[in-house]
Amino acid sequence: MSAPEPIEHILVLAGARLRLLEWDGAGPVLVGWPGLGGTAEYFGMLRDVVANRVIGVDPPGVGAQSEGLPNLETLSRVWPGVLGWAAEKGQPVVAVGHSWGGYLARLALRHPELGVVGAVLLDGGYVPWNQPGRPVEAEIEEGLRYMEEHRPSDRKTFVEEALAPLRIRDIPITRAVRAAVQASILDDGAGGLRLAISEAAFQSVLRTMTAIPEQCYLEAPGPILLLAVVHESGGTPPATEDELLLTGLLKEGRERFGAEKEHALVELFGVSHEVLPEAGDSVGAAIKDWLLRVVSKG
Repeated sequence: MSAPEPIEHILVLAGARLRLLEWDGAGPVLVGWPGLGGTAEYFGMLRDVVANRVIGVDPPGVGAQSEGLPNLETLSRVWPGVLGWAAEKGQPVVAVGHSWGGYLARLALRHPELGVVGAVLLDGGYVPWNQPGRPVEAEIEEGLRYMEEHRPSDRKTFVEEALAPLRIRDIPITRAVRAAVQASILDDGAGGLRLAISEAAFQSVLRTMTAIPEQCYLEAPGPILLLAVVHESGGTPPATEDELLLTGLLKEGRERFGAEKEHALVELFGVSHEVLPEAGDSVGAAIKDWLLRVVSKG
């Protein structure tokens, strides 16, 4: 399945300017918030594996056309506006979030009046981000240093290096995959390139995730489909601190979502945190099955 060409929309909500991409389709509309630094193009890969109408969002401060900062105050007003806009055609709305976008997908469940019937979490948003031992200022400093060290110098080289891990594993480079990679870098206005997320937006995202109350994750006012990447080190115990953390998060996700019929947990093995380029077919099948249960019940 190949996604149709998207329609671009610009919404101005709560003082923020957002760019949306809409892929036509049928059934419940899937409204996607990308991961840190990701853009609306990421959800073209989702539309490749589902037949639904799909809408992807460029968050404030991400991409060439979205403006504003993704702080908690702005997001609490902007996100309901996006969901309400998506629901205008009368279709049930499912919020989809990749990585940090999963936190926004969780918050969408608080808006059943906007037609939200569930949330899909693509390896993110299923436990509070502010884990012990992760001071936000240190995370910001490390992240800004990473952004500077990995500032793209050449567009073609950047794209090919990003696609190389997929080629090595013989994973098809679809039009949607290439578009998502290409959209992740921008001209910096001074003859160079930069990552699609601004430094100010990056800092705001990390502070926002820390500020979202823990009860937002402990509560589940609507059904959730969690697609969690299982990171294996090949050894026991896991070899790195990061893998220990991820193991703990996945364990908590299992405990939280594995016992209730409305929720579903699908574990993805052998894929990266990007999820869709490598596991698109599995994601599409899981969403289709889950929607049949959730929407018919609703």
